[in-house]
Amino acid sequence: MTNAADLDLFDMPIGGQIFANDPDPFMRVARAKHPWLAKSDFGYVLTEYDAIKDVLFMDDKLKTPAAHIVEIMGGEGTNWARFQHQCLIALDGGDHRRIRTAVNGAFLPKAVFAYRERIQRVVSELLDQWAPKGEFDFEDFASRFPVAVMFGLLGIP
Repeated sequence: MTNAADLDLFDMPIGGQIFANDPDPFMRVARAKHPWLAKSDFGYVLTEYDAIKDVLFMDDKLKTPAAHIVEIMGGEGTNWARFQHQCLIALDGGDHRRIRTAVNGAFLPKAVFAYRERIQRVVSELLDQWAPKGEFDFEDFASRFPVAVMFGLLGIP
């Protein structure tokens, strides 16, 4: 069996601004070297949808690096560390399945469609905040979007 470390994989510069500006050329080069896997300074990168889907269903074999990230960042004993250890993506096994099953219905296409007006309004409001700046930071924009939508659904401004 071949190990990922033994493969000749493209080194994706995902931490750099050039990648953030336009990731598509890097994805094409990565896929030319290997159909679904690349590497980066942060670890391995899945570059193909079906591979990502396959890995997401390997809950029994894979674990998120939440504990390692907390340790690397020196965050042990903080509220942030507690969040990292207890958030849905960091849980595995029965705890993960129980919570994921409880919220699955809210993310089905029919359920999300019911939130469509709220989602469109939030996107418009966020874009209105960015338009006068003359530049766009997608990471900042995207970090505000889910919170604004969820709070709005709960009736919180």
